[in-house]
Amino acid sequence: GVLPPALASTSSLRTLWASDNKISGSVPSGMTSLTSLVHLEASGNRLGGKLPVPTPANKLFTILDLANNQMTGPLPATLASVPNLAILSVGANRLTGSLTDFATALGTGNGIAVFNVSANSLSGSVPTGLALLDLFAKGTSPWRLNYLDLGSNQLYGEFPTWVFSALKMLSDEELRVLRVNIGPQSNHTLLACPPAQPGRRVDPLMVRLEF
Repeated sequence: GVLPPALASTSSLRTLWASDNKISGSVPSGMTSLTSLVHLEASGNRLGGKLPVPTPANKLFTILDLANNQMTGPLPATLASVPNLAILSVGANRLTGSLTDFATALGTGNGIAVFNVSANSLSGSVPTGLALLDLFAKGTSPWRLNYLDLGSNQLYGEFPTWVFSALKMLSDEELRVLRVNIGPQSNHTLLACPPAQPGRRVDPLMVRLEF
């Protein structure tokens, strides 16, 4: 089946949970205009089309989980400006393009604690702007797990050493709830090791990364 277009006119809709079904078609375009919507979770379906972007007027929207679908196009830069977005999980789709525009649009104070774009066809380098993701910010996160997953794409260039710099700023308590996955599968053959620095030892924080 498909998601009923009537959902777009349900002004009081706060949560749509439709994961792990056989839903095809696309997310009704009008749903992005709902100002009451907090959670949109429809992973594990056959949804296609472009990723939906909630209206800037929605100050409540927190979770966008459309992983394991057939979504196409680039990662919209406008998602970086959704005021209270905390979980952005769109892995295992058919997304293309680079992460540059999204990273450039990120501002300090964004609330994104889970960023999963793995298993797509994203290309280009890993932009430094991703260091502004809230999952790297100091302070106690309200989420049990902070997660960055860029694996299984077509990213290339030098491995992003800014990840290590960001991790060094965090406390042991903050590191315990952080997982970073950049290299597995296709990425690891395209990302080059950073240049060696004489006298530099292996930082113990590296063991917390998943490659």
